Amino acid sequence: MSTNFRWAKRLAMVFLALFGVLAFPQKSKGRFSGEVPYRFEVVWPTAIRLLRVDLNCTFADRDMEGGFIFFECPGPPRFFRGSFEIASLQNRSGRVRITIQTPSLPSFFERLLFERLLRKLRDEQGDKESKASPSPSREEGASSEASHALP
Repeated sequence: MSTNFRWAKRLAMVFLALFGVLAFPQKSKGRFSGEVPYRFEVVWPTAIRLLRVDLNCTFADRDMEGGFIFFECPGPPRFFRGSFEIASLQNRSGRVRITIQTPSLPSFFERLLFERLLRKLRDEQGDKESKASPSPSREEGASSEASHALP
């Protein structure tokens, strides 16, 4: 009888561990980057409006020359923090790279923020002939160094 009890106990532990992994999505360890076919001067104020007006976020810090925004947004069940890095691409005229990090949220949320910003850019500025292109893969654990050259 004790052998069956041990087997059932091990099975229950495996079930609980599996449930814990599946029930709680993995938190973001990296960041999401994508390019948009709009100039820095257009993307910066649009990102500010998206965060402040549309999402009701507050800014911990922001610097247009440095191309970064640190923000906090209300969300269930608590506030979450994140950052936007916006950098002009010198080798591609008129394109901007946007890198979004939200370390306390599931990894898909960064892409959702990118898509929402892209939709806002398209609604306000019109659709550019070249589509926005997200990076082919997430940059797990990469440093946040990026060139923030203004046009």
